[in-house]
Amino acid sequence: SSRPHPPLFPCPPPFSDANRQEFEEGGKLRVQSWHIHYVRNTTDMERFYDLMVEKFSYAFSPTQGALCPFGPNYGLDTYEYVCSLEAAYEEEWAMELNHKYNLETYGSTHPILGGQPWNDDQRAFFFPLAYQEEAWAYSQEIQGGLDLVLHPNTGCMHDDHSVRSNWVVSPYQEEAPIINIMEFPCNYPATGCNDTALDSNPPSCLCSTPLDSDAPEDSCQYCTRYY
Repeated sequence: SSRPHPPLFPCPPPFSDANRQEFEEGGKLRVQSWHIHYVRNTTDMERFYDLMVEKFSYAFSPTQGALCPFGPNYGLDTYEYVCSLEAAYEEEWAMELNHKYNLETYGSTHPILGGQPWNDDQRAFFFPLAYQEEAWAYSQEIQGGLDLVLHPNTGCMHDDHSVRSNWVVSPYQEEAPIINIMEFPCNYPATGCNDTALDSNPPSCLCSTPLDSDAPEDSCQYCTRYY
């Protein structure tokens, strides 16, 4: 089937000079928004979430509040508010229930396949361009025992979460967590999807993952320019 709203160019090849630079508004590959993920140390996540909500409550949507009205594969710059990709911090019993479900369904408390790029517990905030510098600086101030990663949303998700990502590893860890980048459904510039609107569960733009390759033709057909 034809790809809706096809971009005019593929993602730059991995580790090219283009992938090593900060992309500008007029460049081929444009940063639309940013994510900051906080990873691995579940005992410190509630503290981090509460501080971020307190700090950026002024930038939340007056109608949606702190929770993003979309899933993790949304990157459009048309949403002008800061938001959390997850609801208010889950109680411990809810996390245990979720782990039990994953164990029964996938054979692991942290499923690797099927739209799940993360091997570790993680949560994230969405930031429009205007808030990125303030948010990243503040995140590092309140890092605590968490691993933090800042990455752009360009539509080329595989390199957004690898060569274009910026990790600040927990002081209690030696290496950054592993991200399974082939589990991200979109790898075309300026594309994404709204998993919430699509009712995609797991959030993979209604496509099966991992993708066969990072080639443009293997990007999920539901990753579009406008969504």
